[in-house]
Amino acid sequence: MVPGTLWFLVVGSVLAAEPPPITPAQGTDGVWRTEIVIPASVEAIRAALGDPIQAARFSPDITKIQYVTRETCPTLHVETGGSFMPVNYDYRRCATKSGWHETLLSSNMLSTYEVRWTFESVEAGTKVSYDVHIKPTFPAPDFLFARAMRESITTLVGRLYRNVTGG
Repeated sequence: MVPGTLWFLVVGSVLAAEPPPITPAQGTDGVWRTEIVIPASVEAIRAALGDPIQAARFSPDITKIQYVTRETCPTLHVETGGSFMPVNYDYRRCATKSGWHETLLSSNMLSTYEVRWTFESVEAGTKVSYDVHIKPTFPAPDFLFARAMRESITTLVGRLYRNVTGG
């Protein structure tokens, strides 16, 4: 073995699990959109996010999640630590052909909560699109809310990437 080869292999395997830059951006419609290509199959992405209780581990904000109903489109109750204050909400999660769609049913602090996960098979793996639209009912300075959204989305998508790629 060439001197330094083992070091290169160890460092290379660690770096392989790090995601490319994650750049959530808010559109003019208020929807935050993030896209990333994960070097894994659509099935692997679906498996990582399939159980909403287990998928909650990727979010840095969720402190508690439980099923309210377990129908085809289950209803879940979530509690968050919240950047500004604790938020509780119930949402419905439905599978779609290309991912999942989550919609708000009720909340103590949100007027809007809508999430779309979309998966598309590409040559390098799976293009994952994560769209989230959240509107709080409490006053939150735009720049602080934007920073909190960027940090939360970046952490969530990064954790998903590392989980699926073995990082």
